[in-house]
Amino acid sequence: MNIKLPIKPIRMPDVLKKTGLSRSTIRTLEKKGDFPKRMYLSVRCVAWEAEEVDEWLKKRSQSRETPKCYTERKRNEAGQFVSNA
Repeated sequence: MNIKLPIKPIRMPDVLKKTGLSRSTIRTLEKKGDFPKRMYLSVRCVAWEAEEVDEWLKKRSQSRETPKCYTERKRNEAGQFVSNA
């Protein structure tokens, strides 16, 4: 028998502490579909489901590789050669 517990919403300050990311990074990841979707508690109040953020963190911690696009962009900014291969 599966019992669904009520949703535990967490607000932006808690998401920032939990993930260690900035607001802009969270927003960028959301736009790309790489971060849990926010829910609107009111017109100006947003939150995330704590369980979804925890699952996202768990998946990220299992992959220890630096995302490819991040690595290439940083190398380009540093003026290093980056192949398209």
